[in-house]
Amino acid sequence: LGDTYDGRFQWGKTEDYGNNTVWQAGAFATGDTFSQLIEGLEPGTLYHFRAQARDGGVIVSGPDVTFRTLKPSVGKGYAFSREYHIKRTTDVLDEASIAASEITTLADCKGINLVELPSSLTVTVEATYNAGAVQGIEVHLRTSLTGRAIGTHTGADGVAALTDAEANFVVGELIGLTIKNLTDGSSGVITANTATEVTATLVGGTNNDWDAGDAYIIEGAGYDTEDWDSFVPTFGAGSSIRQTEHYDVDPVFLKVFVENLDEAEAVTDIKIVIARGT
Repeated sequence: LGDTYDGRFQWGKTEDYGNNTVWQAGAFATGDTFSQLIEGLEPGTLYHFRAQARDGGVIVSGPDVTFRTLKPSVGKGYAFSREYHIKRTTDVLDEASIAASEITTLADCKGINLVELPSSLTVTVEATYNAGAVQGIEVHLRTSLTGRAIGTHTGADGVAALTDAEANFVVGELIGLTIKNLTDGSSGVITANTATEVTATLVGGTNNDWDAGDAYIIEGAGYDTEDWDSFVPTFGAGSSIRQTEHYDVDPVFLKVFVENLDEAEAVTDIKIVIARGT
């Protein structure tokens, strides 16, 4: 874009948006702020939202952001939805083996969307312990408000690895997820990460690298670094276990990590099944 440009917003219930504000011709420059009124939002609904800038025929879109509108204070919709007692069961993690002292990653688990409806939750773990094991496993539950991480590259131009000085990733936890450069259209599978740096080979874009200010998104990330809850299932060397925990949850996204506490033996046939009730 040039030195100045017009601005507007897009919003909708999906990433197709479908709703636009009118272009505001304000001769905006980088760093300026502006606001516009969005009407017709439904209560208790998840929306996608992004800003756009225009200079002549060139339009640049900002990163996708989600927000949820407030529910009516009376809450009859909540009670009505509860009457159906719908149960939706999902296998979120299925690992043949977890090596000694290892823990699964974000990429190993499907994210569960608890934002759509008020939910209760059951988490069922299955595992088989080796005969030589002296410790079992620990199940870690972590939450996210959006189920994704977004930000901008704060490092140098033309580099292969993303740097975001504002990030606080868990080291190695993003491996296997895909990072997208929203500015040049490229993407790649993450092979390594520190707290502030993400390594991936970018393809399919204009430059396939990172320049200062490039926007990024990592679907399946953005989870808290601290556990929302954790539990240690029953342990018995040489045995198989199945154990269920019950929760009432707030509107969030949820992922599960399984940590093998044994320092010498692998644990096998690990499975996590989540059932949501409304």
